[in-house]
Amino acid sequence: MDLRDGGRDLPTNPGVAGRSLRGGLAEGTSHAPALSRRHQGPLGTQSLSITRLTGPEALLKIADEWEDLETRTRPRTPFTSLLWNSLWWKHYCRNDFVRSDEFLVLLLRSASKELVGVAPLFRSSSPGIGPAWCRIVQFFGADASITEVRGPICAPENQSAVTSALRAYFQHEYREWDLLRWDGLREGVRESVPSGGSFGAPGHQPNYLVRLPASWAELHSRITGNFRRNMRKQREFFDVDGHTYHVRVIDHPADMRSALTTLFDLHTARAQAGGMDVRHPDRFAHSINRQFITEYAVSMASCAKAHIFELVIGSKPVASQLAFTMGKDLWLYASGFDPSWRRYGVMTMLTVEVMQWALRSHYEVVNLSCGHDRGKSRWRPSEITFTHVLEKSPGLRGGLVMRSYRALGDARHLSARLRGYRSGKRSDAGIASD
Repeated sequence: MDLRDGGRDLPTNPGVAGRSLRGGLAEGTSHAPALSRRHQGPLGTQSLSITRLTGPEALLKIADEWEDLETRTRPRTPFTSLLWNSLWWKHYCRNDFVRSDEFLVLLLRSASKELVGVAPLFRSSSPGIGPAWCRIVQFFGADASITEVRGPICAPENQSAVTSALRAYFQHEYREWDLLRWDGLREGVRESVPSGGSFGAPGHQPNYLVRLPASWAELHSRITGNFRRNMRKQREFFDVDGHTYHVRVIDHPADMRSALTTLFDLHTARAQAGGMDVRHPDRFAHSINRQFITEYAVSMASCAKAHIFELVIGSKPVASQLAFTMGKDLWLYASGFDPSWRRYGVMTMLTVEVMQWALRSHYEVVNLSCGHDRGKSRWRPSEITFTHVLEKSPGLRGGLVMRSYRALGDARHLSARLRGYRSGKRSDAGIASD
């Protein structure tokens, strides 16, 4: 498939690829080689069939079904939406000397043709020209901390069936990939993916969410005593030094780009500051990340689902928080603050204001995003753990590629640690401690 040619399938040599991962063009979908029972998985007493979208242009044909499916996911996240995934492919797909990406989105339907799962996948071949030494299949979201949660899109109760069907499909197609990264596996599903053998060591990603009570007084009574004392101290610092602040909420599309520029600048300032408890990576150092989030946030603002909260002292924003609405859930995404105001706990104060705004706006859940830090734990949130694991294809080639891939990953982790980043400290996502 040549994505630079509108996603059309080009003629290929006959063989497994021609029958399966490079299937035909029929109303925007192609049936994944289908006739084997191994391509189906249980959904209660039912089976799942798998079809493949032929290219990004086919996403519009399933827009209504996808949006209906998304409302049944839990927890609600921005990353399961059709908008996020279509824009992600637009901005992050590569076809160059280094890497060639192939669109591989699979639909999973019940016997009654109901859409019960979407697997937004792609296959990357490296190098992008000539024979590939590595072919890795993975979910959309292979980026630098921009997509926090990725994996199959389905209702939680169907994830086991969806995962089983996908695994059976790729086991049948093992000649067409070397590595397969499974993401977003929840408790009860990850146990079905064995460790050892064809699988690498699993990784875990916590997600924290606060289920909102009826009032701020009730939420305030649930947080830790130390946090309550810190809030009082920070307000005292403001009063003693004669500072006042107000909170500005930006949610109009015409104002979103300017507010995002402020957010990016504050995010970068925090990342470059010394003496922080946790080193914060700059998620928006690369222009492609800024372009993607800007297009997504402006599009969400056009339907009142993107909000930027700014804590303003005088006329200057000193802290900023980007958030997205999904139904009655509010996802706290990227944030940043001016390190010179750290003593006043400006990021903490802004988060408190966002929580109070969410209560007044009748949200039911505030998601603090993924990764652990004390800025989240002091709200005493509920925790959901997602697991990711790498699977190698059967045979000698899969083992060789797995070893090479692990060595490259180890080198990257060592480089990150030498630069001061610590695993498990993802304050760059969502809210952050001051």
